[in-house]
Amino acid sequence: MRLPKILSAIAVSAAIAFGGLAPAQAETPANQLIVGLSMANILSMDPGQSGSAEADMIRANLYDRLVQLDVNDLTVQPQLAESWAVSEDGLTISFTLRSNAVFQSGNPVTADDVVWSLRRLVDQEMNGGTRLRAMGFSAANSAQKIRNLDEKTVELQLAKPLDPNILLNLLAENSFSIIDSKLAMLNAIDNDFGGAWLATNSAGSGPFSLVRWEPSTIVLLERHNNYWDGPAKLERLVFRHMPESQTQRLSLERGDIDLALQLSASDLAALDARDDVNLALQPDGGFYFWAVSEEKEVFKDPRVREAIRHLIDYHGLNDTVLKYYGTLWQGPLAPNRPSVLPSPDWKFDPEYAKQLLAEAGYPNGFDTTLRALSDAPFLDVAVAVQNTLAQGGIRAEIISGGGSVVYDKMRERDFDMVVGRGGVTVPHPDAMSSIMYNPDNSPEAALYSQHSWRTSSFNPGINLLLEAARVEQDPEIRNVYYQDAQRLYHAKMPAWQPISAAVNAAAYRADLTDFVIHPTRTTRLTMVGKQR
Repeated sequence: MRLPKILSAIAVSAAIAFGGLAPAQAETPANQLIVGLSMANILSMDPGQSGSAEADMIRANLYDRLVQLDVNDLTVQPQLAESWAVSEDGLTISFTLRSNAVFQSGNPVTADDVVWSLRRLVDQEMNGGTRLRAMGFSAANSAQKIRNLDEKTVELQLAKPLDPNILLNLLAENSFSIIDSKLAMLNAIDNDFGGAWLATNSAGSGPFSLVRWEPSTIVLLERHNNYWDGPAKLERLVFRHMPESQTQRLSLERGDIDLALQLSASDLAALDARDDVNLALQPDGGFYFWAVSEEKEVFKDPRVREAIRHLIDYHGLNDTVLKYYGTLWQGPLAPNRPSVLPSPDWKFDPEYAKQLLAEAGYPNGFDTTLRALSDAPFLDVAVAVQNTLAQGGIRAEIISGGGSVVYDKMRERDFDMVVGRGGVTVPHPDAMSSIMYNPDNSPEAALYSQHSWRTSSFNPGINLLLEAARVEQDPEIRNVYYQDAQRLYHAKMPAWQPISAAVNAAAYRADLTDFVIHPTRTTRLTMVGKQR
């Protein structure tokens, strides 16, 4: 009897998604959460691949990780690992798995699954494994460095002593989700470790399973009733593709959807005035940024990069198109994080920018391209940046589209200029390594998740400071290293520069209960209910 029930639920959800049910004042099903968002940047369900904030929200509900960060204070808490221990020499971290966790397939979660999932990131050179490789893990040593001691114990061995919180914070990210290795390998093709299948299916132990995904149309998740932490309140989650902010706003006002995730500042302001809608605003540790590629001759000159720094109207952007989305910030470490330095206050100064461009050999400016997602607020940011760049003589043609147009091109190092959103959301100051650290600038290094590698920006001094901080046992000395790295970053006119400290903004119907945005893009929807 289970299959007809599922099909019936899908039919109802599909009718809602495609407009088949359209009462004058709609009400979403009491047992479902209907979410409106743009799916343009949802390219894969595989947790090992880099993902947008929207893809991460879906995957965070499909998969568990060894550990999680507390939503309030960001301390490391158990998830699939009920406990862990660090050896006296600081070289080994061992994890003991909980005994009652099962995958959505019914297979038990074992140490073999954990080892398989983590080795896969390294051995397959996946985006999610870039920072593991930077810590010394490789395809050549993963069998020795990532291993199971028994069915419920996993051991990770480091090349040198490391502040253990760096690794623990890292393992809380979506990229380090634990995959049902038996199910994935049943669907493997040509030794891809199930990669092609995982891109469109789920094999997790999380509170929901993926029932249906039609790209740029609908995603349907069903409750995992045998979830180790208890079943979710709602039976299913329905994500509807709504690329336009106004469509999301009108659907939320009518009651066609419960939650809207990508609204413009003006639509958020309008909804903020309503009694039947609430707003959720949560800083997440990432950034809205502009970046250039030092592969391009024009951007190799630090005077050109400094000129662009003074052709961005940071205050204007944060007061208008990024209102609700971020707060003015120009440093590589998010506000209120350990070791953070005060944000510089770069000013919009077209005349000084023109002077710098003339000194660099571009008295009449130059032509370039500027890539941005077509969703809010990215395209609006790009248009504003295009206008202010023009005041210094830089003529930027905007190229907009989905993630393949923007972030894939960054990973391929095939772009001129980009405005986007990125950075690591975990609270440890080593998080800024994703922006600043680039130990190997060669194309073969394939450090896809490192923004400095994507922009072809290589700075040995910053590398040395961050590497020293990772192994330093004295917290005060470690803090000095992190702060010196930030100072050097600013002095070198980086190719990747923050505009704003990102804030996750959402609007939801007032009868929704217990909706909380997680500050590290691992938002769980298990406790969400409806007060009706």
